[in-house]
Amino acid sequence: MAQKRHFKGVGKEKIHTAREGSCKEFNNCDYVKNTPEDADVRHPRQSHHVVPVSTTIGYKPDKDFKGFVPTIDAVYKNTRWCVNQGENMKWLPLKGTYKKRANNTEGGKYKPRGEAKIWSLNLPCHDWDHNCADGYTDEVRAELKAKVWQPIKDAKEDGACPEDKAAVAQFEAVQKKFHAALKGRGRRQGGTKSAIGKEGTGTWWLPFSMAKAATARNRVVRSFGSGPENRPKGLRRAGR
Repeated sequence: MAQKRHFKGVGKEKIHTAREGSCKEFNNCDYVKNTPEDADVRHPRQSHHVVPVSTTIGYKPDKDFKGFVPTIDAVYKNTRWCVNQGENMKWLPLKGTYKKRANNTEGGKYKPRGEAKIWSLNLPCHDWDHNCADGYTDEVRAELKAKVWQPIKDAKEDGACPEDKAAVAQFEAVQKKFHAALKGRGRRQGGTKSAIGKEGTGTWWLPFSMAKAATARNRVVRSFGSGPENRPKGLRRAGR
């Protein structure tokens, strides 16, 4: 989505939805520097926007908000929130974080050997089901639609004045919800170290996926080195 459609947090705008730039409401908009450090920061990782940048303006092309974009824009301009602040950032490993840092393989399968604590990160991969259909990004966009954009539309239709402070509170609530979701998803199947030991059976891949269980289960991964496959409806789970 074109960056020019984002809010830069300058002039009369309080909200900052773009990845780049520095807004007037906050001192630092460098999202990488703002990402809180983990206890172990040595593993290859990427800064993840918990509320992804693209989702913040997802109402603009949404047909459900046709005719209401100017109203939501007006609320946004008075909403003091920045997509690049620490509360919206989290370090996530990559698929290569797990694969390349496992010093050895046995029988063609990756095992929790060598740097075993890498396998114990219990975090999903930033490049696993982030932007797939009904994946993490779609899920957050749906949450913003329900909690931020729809209430603004409803208020306008009721003849009320939409609250920009309410929008701030909802952005913060969505951040909190998905911080918890990512933490919980990395612990599915007993966590990433336990899951790799079950490689090829059941739904062993779930803790490596950013997607909710309903989506991740249907994107079958036969082995850690392979990509996900969309399972046709009615197909039984791997290993069953």
